[in-house]
Amino acid sequence: MKLNITTLRNDFPALHRQVYGKPLVYLDSAATAQKPQAVIDAIDEMNAGINGNVHRAVHYLAIQATERYEQARETIRRFINAQKTQEIIFTAGTTAAINLVAFSFGERFVKKGDEIVITEAEHHSNIVPWQLLCERKEAKLKVLPVDDSGRLQIERLPELLTERTRIVAVTQASNVLGIVYPIREIIQIAHSKGEMQYITSIGCPYGCRFCAVSMPFQPRPMQRIDNELSQLHEATGFTEVSFADPNIAHFAYTAESGKNIRFDAVTRMRALGAVMRKLDASWECNMRCPDLTPDMVDAMAHGKCTHMELGCESGSERVLRDIVRKGHGVEAIRQAVKSVKGSGISTMYSFLAFMPGETMQDIIETMDLIDWIVDADPLARVSIYQFTPYPGTPLYQDAVSGKHGYPPFSPPKTMMEWGRMRLMASPIYWIAGLNFRLDNSRKNFPGDDWRLIEPYIKQAQIQWRNREILDFPVEEVEQLISAQLAKRQKNRCV
Repeated sequence: MKLNITTLRNDFPALHRQVYGKPLVYLDSAATAQKPQAVIDAIDEMNAGINGNVHRAVHYLAIQATERYEQARETIRRFINAQKTQEIIFTAGTTAAINLVAFSFGERFVKKGDEIVITEAEHHSNIVPWQLLCERKEAKLKVLPVDDSGRLQIERLPELLTERTRIVAVTQASNVLGIVYPIREIIQIAHSKGEMQYITSIGCPYGCRFCAVSMPFQPRPMQRIDNELSQLHEATGFTEVSFADPNIAHFAYTAESGKNIRFDAVTRMRALGAVMRKLDASWECNMRCPDLTPDMVDAMAHGKCTHMELGCESGSERVLRDIVRKGHGVEAIRQAVKSVKGSGISTMYSFLAFMPGETMQDIIETMDLIDWIVDADPLARVSIYQFTPYPGTPLYQDAVSGKHGYPPFSPPKTMMEWGRMRLMASPIYWIAGLNFRLDNSRKNFPGDDWRLIEPYIKQAQIQWRNREILDFPVEEVEQLISAQLAKRQKNRCV
């Protein structure tokens, strides 16, 4: 259908004006868009007759206002071809939307030493949020330049992308030059250099006290997963996927009808593996120890799973049962180790330490179990995170109230204050990491550079054997690793 400019202008009352003796031409829509008459009428109708709290009240006007609000969301869903209305999030504007990503995804996933890539063509609103995020998280902001004609130097993008890249924030059109940039090509380059995150389900059926996920478990239909991943693969050419489900191998859910449905988790895993083999893409995931039967591990390995993380949390039966309420004990962890060994799947066993109610004896039992794990499977990798009292969990409430002898935790009042806190990196984190994640150390300190990190590794090994975990030169190690990563990145760009 051919666009009729005269008809389009007539829809906007503001464009009926004469300015300096000529019809108004308005070019600042990215900052403040003029409203067509249909929008003005809808706003007037809302204010005059349907004004009520959306989603916050049950009186007649509020119900009408909520219905109209959700009708608008459905209209947008159809227009952009989204799967669900839940995917449509209203914000005050682009700047607010970018800040929402920076303070949600950015705060959760961007760590010290990570990288964010933007371009020289960005609007102020797509620069400042990332600058502030990098300051809060001690991350690095990298900029893709433009040439003298205003063209983005796309050919230089691959050299800016590394394994530490977490966000690529790029405009589709310059608000200064009016140039439309090749966003599809940029997406393809970005995804070809790294992994993509995807979820095959939502929610979690378990009540672990350190976890804030409380939605009912709901798996996505496998046909939808196949269709979406195939479309994304065609658009981006990804080669790796990180499945971010908290429970990718769960086997039961309650349908909208209220009916309880169970299915075979191994069969579903084989179907997912068939999709990934078809796309020739590897993948990683999070798993629960009781789900890792030999048949499940075989299905994962055959389906191109290369990495997984097992949230073990503790080696103490008491902590697993009474503090974490994990839903399984130490024996389930041991059986998972036996099932995974020799599968070819690189496995990270993650634990927590210094939780409210946890004693030093509990932590020693965790260390003893870790020794057993690495003896049983020399390829096992291990992390021990300092317990972090993030909001929304029962253990957070225990920390704030100072239960079980835990020093009362005073939560920050703003997201910026949260970002400045260094909660998870601690002596036990680095002692465990330098003992059981040597692949990272070898990658970061190749050749003669090994001598830089070797003294700290030897110190960590001695302290682990002696169960001395309360003190370690954390800042020295972090500064050394940051300097080494910066040197490697500089060498790649030369």
